[in-house]
Amino acid sequence: MEKKPSEIRTTILGEHGALRRRLAGVEARLASLRQGDSGARRELRAEFDALCAEFVAHIAHEEAILRPVLADIDNWGPVRIELMDAEHAAQRQRILALAQLSPDADPAGYDQGVRAFVDDLRADMEAEERECLSPDVLRDDTTSIDAFSG
Repeated sequence: MEKKPSEIRTTILGEHGALRRRLAGVEARLASLRQGDSGARRELRAEFDALCAEFVAHIAHEEAILRPVLADIDNWGPVRIELMDAEHAAQRQRILALAQLSPDADPAGYDQGVRAFVDDLRADMEAEERECLSPDVLRDDTTSIDAFSG
């Protein structure tokens, strides 16, 4: 049985909540490092690796359940899918690039890369929630809100 758009929205928003909790853990490790806790570096790497694994699974799930709904939801569906695909491809590449950085060899560069990724991921989820996951977009009814009935 196919999920209704509202159920897909609820599922993805739940995953976003889990990702935000994971982001908070990464941010806490970054804050510990700024306060001089050198032991937090290993914890940061483990926390960031866990975030990346969870995020990659999330975007694969999102592509599987959201893409089919977005395709037919309105006239902007194909554009939303194109933007989602491009964003997800860029995020996967960025994760691969960050995985190549050594937190021990270049601590400042690693920390800066992780911080930028965390900030961008948070902003991306907020934009996605506005542009693709709002109740105005993912509607259970098929009536277009903007239809002209003149």
